[in-house]
Amino acid sequence: SSDVCSSDLEAAIENAHRAAEKFPDDVTIQVNLARYSLFLMGDKSKYFEIMETVQQKIPILIAITPSDQRMHMKPAELDQQINGINQLRSEADVWTSTNLEIQIAELLNLAGREEESRQAAGEALAKIDQRLAQNMPLGGNQPELDYARFAYAGCLAEDKEAYLRYKESAESRSE
Repeated sequence: SSDVCSSDLEAAIENAHRAAEKFPDDVTIQVNLARYSLFLMGDKSKYFEIMETVQQKIPILIAITPSDQRMHMKPAELDQQINGINQLRSEADVWTSTNLEIQIAELLNLAGREEESRQAAGEALAKIDQRLAQNMPLGGNQPELDYARFAYAGCLAEDKEAYLRYKESAESRSE
């Protein structure tokens, strides 16, 4: 992803830590913190620590957070994993589907398939933009984390304008 994102990654992680402390039983916040730890900071051990606790509470979560599997997966299995995520997306509400699409972009990026990652993130951004233009309410209870995730999708898509727009939205909601 682009260097434009690096200066604000620590702020996104800090927001996630504060939210996780404030709402320790909110699995969504815990998963976001785990993802930020891994995808933004590259901290696999923190990711596994958080996700192990979360998956004890909700075992099926591994199906919608495939990062654990991806880190242990052979490259040839990635497309099969993406197909499984796409099946989940077809049954999910619109925001969960969009978050799963961002996860696909993350997985592709981790696998070094950067062009496909940019395309998937770009498609997710287009849907996000459309839904927000229609004043559709966000799916979670932490809008600053949603907007930080949207900014991250901007990073994956290498869309500086989207990154800056959603970064500003995340910051204005965390103050």
